Amino acid sequence: MTGHRMTVSRVIGALFLCGFLLYGVGSVLVTSVTGGSNFLSTISANKTILILGAFLILLNTAVDVGKAVLFFPILEKHGKRTALGYLATMIVEVVFLSLGALALLMIVPLGQHAAEGWAKSLGSLLVQSMSWCCHSGSSSRVSGPRPTVRMRETDWRSIRRKPWLSGAPVAIPLCAR
Repeated sequence: MTGHRMTVSRVIGALFLCGFLLYGVGSVLVTSVTGGSNFLSTISANKTILILGAFLILLNTAVDVGKAVLFFPILEKHGKRTALGYLATMIVEVVFLSLGALALLMIVPLGQHAAEGWAKSLGSLLVQSMSWCCHSGSSSRVSGPRPTVRMRETDWRSIRRKPWLSGAPVAIPLCAR
């Protein structure tokens, strides 16, 4: 691999790990605040945690955009339609994740009306909207085009020589053109 290609590959890998970390931590923070049945009454005390969790989820959308942009030239070599399809599904995922994070941020002002029935219903609806947006965003990428990564025989031989890779997935299942 050339130096530039190796650098891009490492950056893409780092962005994948960064995305998992950002979304995972953001999701845990958000769930810690909105997980209870009467979460609106504690919003004023936990407002910072909820905002930080939503911010981390929004940061994940920026990471996803970076992955899509860096992946595009690599996938374009396998087929223009595949590259455009992957870019389009990533855009759909980013839009849904952003909408979900914004739904979470709309919960913060509801904390002032925690005692009212409509606020509890709206808060519950916003939490469910976040969940639906995240599932829809993720499923758009799963159902979208996934390019096939072909491995050369030399790649297989080098993996067999590294025992620490024996249990790891060897190829990214990305779909045929």
